[in-house]
Amino acid sequence: MDSIIIHPRDKKEFLFFVELAQRLGLEINTTSDVIDAQLLADMEANKKTGYVAKEKVLSTIQNILNEQKTDYKNED
Repeated sequence: MDSIIIHPRDKKEFLFFVELAQRLGLEINTTSDVIDAQLLADMEANKKTGYVAKEKVLSTIQNILNEQKTDYKNED
């Protein structure tokens, strides 16, 4: 399936293209629709991963914050 991306100049032009697509019987997805669908897919995938206790996450973050930080050295 091919796609077309249209960048309307304003809300009025956006609504014009939405109505045109609907009248032509075409499927239309806005960028927010696509982002929402991807977020839902990611959330569903994450439901299948293992559980990590809040305390373990906080402990790991604290360990990272407490690690010795090495100075950045520009080799150039």
